[in-house]
Amino acid sequence: MRVVLSSEKLCAVAERPVPSPSPSQLLLRVAWSAVNRADTLQRRELYPAPAGAPEWLGLEAVGVVVARGGGAASAGGAPALGARVMALLPGGGNAEYVTVEHTHVLPVPPSLTLRDAAAIPETWLTAFQLLFIVDAPLFTKTGGGLPSLAGRTVVVHAAGSGVGTAAVQLAAAAGARVVAVAGAGEKLAAAARLGAAEGVDYKAEPATFGARLAAAATRGGGGGAALILDPVGAPFAAANIDALAPDGTWVLYGSLGGLRLSESPAASDALLGALLRKRGRLVGTTLRNRSDEYKAALVARFREEALPLLESGALRAVVHAEFPLERTGEAHALMESNATLGKILLRVSGEL
Repeated sequence: MRVVLSSEKLCAVAERPVPSPSPSQLLLRVAWSAVNRADTLQRRELYPAPAGAPEWLGLEAVGVVVARGGGAASAGGAPALGARVMALLPGGGNAEYVTVEHTHVLPVPPSLTLRDAAAIPETWLTAFQLLFIVDAPLFTKTGGGLPSLAGRTVVVHAAGSGVGTAAVQLAAAAGARVVAVAGAGEKLAAAARLGAAEGVDYKAEPATFGARLAAAATRGGGGGAALILDPVGAPFAAANIDALAPDGTWVLYGSLGGLRLSESPAASDALLGALLRKRGRLVGTTLRNRSDEYKAALVARFREEALPLLESGALRAVVHAEFPLERTGEAHALMESNATLGKILLRVSGEL
């Protein structure tokens, strides 16, 4: 089977044997996969795959079940042979076949094509986790559907990314007032169409970015943002703390801009002191290295609370571009340009 390997900081298609599922796994014939930031970092040798994961790239895949391990075949509720599913993976999704724990897959709703579904697994599960699980005391479960974020302001950085476009929609659907942050007007316009109440361009007048973000966050009442979702890190630290409401939570799920708060110890002390005075919480989180049990619970909750909204069309995955598997390197270059709005897909077999 064809797989995408990271070779000398480039992407190369190679041949590997078709894997066999373990007793708890399914074997999928892959129709579509996708590119995530973690793939570009792994290619650059900055984010190694977890122990036991395939050497090739890919954190998600969508396809058809073609084989099942003995435990998966006998498990209640496990997908049948021929079922269309989308899979959350620790790696190996950029390939023609992939094995996955049977508890780490979601059914592809009849209303969605496999291409539609390919933009969902890693991105939407990450956004769901950031909003509703990382800061569990924040949300109010109302029974059925998404937990309530009514009356809260949520700041979504990188609002034009795959995770960002998902988070804006999920937060708005949960009743939050969403402030979208991006570096281009078209990305902020898209965020507004997806439900953001306000947008802040961090590239426009950089010296005033912090003040503008704080003003946007406080216009919703509550003293600022109850929750800030941030994949950037240090460059946005001061602005985040200024925008944070008392007892609010700043969730750091990436470090694209680095982690050093300041070259000046005094400036770092001032930032941490401001966070302390607001009783703010700084929470770091990832998904790829979580336990199988955590991922299974996340997938189960998402299936119950969020998937019906994607099935009905109330929420929709945003796709920027698609490439055939052989052009994965071009897909990586596009992602690293930061010029994308939504997800980059990889066509493996296409619709099956």
